[in-house]
Amino acid sequence: MKPNHSFDTLAYAHRELRRAADPAFQAFHARLVPTVQSETILGVRIPILRKIAKQLIQNGTWQEFLDVTPQWYEERMLQAILLGGAPFAWEERLERLGRLVTTIDNWAVCDTLAAGFKETRSHLTEMWAYLDPFLADKPIYHRRFGVVMLLDYYVTPTYIEHVLCRLAAVPTCSGDYYAQMAIAWAVSICFVHFPRQTITWLKQRELDEFTYHQSLQKILESYRVDAATKTRIRAMKREYDRGKSSDGRWSDRK
Repeated sequence: MKPNHSFDTLAYAHRELRRAADPAFQAFHARLVPTVQSETILGVRIPILRKIAKQLIQNGTWQEFLDVTPQWYEERMLQAILLGGAPFAWEERLERLGRLVTTIDNWAVCDTLAAGFKETRSHLTEMWAYLDPFLADKPIYHRRFGVVMLLDYYVTPTYIEHVLCRLAAVPTCSGDYYAQMAIAWAVSICFVHFPRQTITWLKQRELDEFTYHQSLQKILESYRVDAATKTRIRAMKREYDRGKSSDGRWSDRK
């Protein structure tokens, strides 16, 4: 689509964002993304952001907006939506993805970007390799992005064993909450679709203690897991605690 050069992209986006700003929603959403400065959040709901993104795509001016340095949280969210939805060539989409991931400072933009990157389904092998540096990288949201991509696109019969191995290999430490919770979320999704493989893997105890317990908790919270299975998961939690020595390390007792 040829860009509409008479369309003022930034003015349109700012006007629509201000018009849709909801102070009550701003206060609510600011509590959900504590890593974002609250004064940069306008309080615009995702459906409205998607509508604005659609208009930018229809006018062929999405690239102009992707090059803007965001002033507001919602501008970054718009960029995440546009990157997945605009008609880019795959190579350019990947190049821009790498740049955008380095700017992520909250779970919401991270997860929206991953969920919208649906062209991944047509490039699974290439994206699998592309995610390697993100999964091993130091910044928390690099790792979270990689993990969310795994749970969004690779929890399949072909990839499940590889996904579990990759989740175990993601480096975590105290303070990596948003990376650890992404792993726990991914483990729960793996369990829902592939319970046998996932529970066998969990029993190998390759995750750190916090992530392991959060993984089991996410499984317990799932409405797609039956009561009998949840009883087994609770038993695994108790077994884990019994298996530690007084200094927090694993003992050999059964």
